[in-house]
Amino acid sequence: MRNCLHYTLFVLALVSSSTARAQTPDEATQPTPLEAAPAPQLPPAAAPTPGAPPPSASAVSPQNAQAAPATSESRAQAATFDGKAGTIGNVRLVLSAESIASVWYTRFKEDDANAASSHIHFQLLSLSELGADYLFEGTPIWTLGGQVRLDGGWSRNDDRVTSSNRSFAITPRGGVILGDGDAIRIWLRAGIAYGHINNDSDSSSSVGIVLSPNVIVSPAPHVALTFGPMVRADSVSYQGGARPGYTTVQLELRSGISLLL
Repeated sequence: MRNCLHYTLFVLALVSSSTARAQTPDEATQPTPLEAAPAPQLPPAAAPTPGAPPPSASAVSPQNAQAAPATSESRAQAATFDGKAGTIGNVRLVLSAESIASVWYTRFKEDDANAASSHIHFQLLSLSELGADYLFEGTPIWTLGGQVRLDGGWSRNDDRVTSSNRSFAITPRGGVILGDGDAIRIWLRAGIAYGHINNDSDSSSSVGIVLSPNVIVSPAPHVALTFGPMVRADSVSYQGGARPGYTTVQLELRSGISLLL
C-alpha cells in the first residue's frame, strides 16, 4: 500500500513538471526581449553655429539642389557690351572719343607725279574724333553709327610761307562685336569717309574708306577702353581743278574711351 502511494505521487510530480515546461505555439514563435531587432537610430542634428542665420527653405529645396550650367547666351548677356536694356528699347547708344592718344604714318602721292612723300605724327589727349554707335541685341552684336572728325592747324612750305588749314570729315559706318567675354571683346568697323579741307589759298574735298578693328577692354560697367589700328585711304581733289589732286594712305595706332548709355 505504501509503495503504491509513492508511485502515485511520483507520477503526479512528473505530469506537473511537464505542464510547467510546455508552451503554446504562439508563445514559441514570439522572440524574447533579447532577440528583438534594435530600433533604428537617427543621426544627431548638427549644432548650429553661434550667430549664424537659420537655413532658408530655398537653400534645401530640390529646385536648388543643382545649379543650371552657364550657356554662351547667358555669358553674352552678362557682358558689358550685351546690347540690352539701353535707352532706346533693345538698343544701346555708345559715345566714343576714339583717338585720345595715337601715332600715325601718312603717305601722300600727287596724281600727276611719280614721287610720294610721307610723314609721321603723334597726338595726346585729343578729342578731334568723336563717334556714336547703336548696339543691336543679338549674337553677334551688330552696330550702326558714325564718326565726326574736326581738325585744324598750320603748315609752312619750302618758301617759309605759313598757312592755316581746317578740316571736317564725317564717316557713316557699320560694325560687329565678336566674342562672349565679360571684359574683353573685338569690335570690327568699316565706313566711308567724306571730308572737306579749307586753307588760306584754296579748298579741297575728299572721299575714302576707313577700317578700324579694335580690342574692347571693359574695366567697369558702362565704360570701355579701345585699342587697335586704323587704316584710312582717301582721294583728295581741289575745287575747280586749280591743282592736281592727291591720294593719302594713313596707318594709325590709337586708343580711346567709350561710354554706354
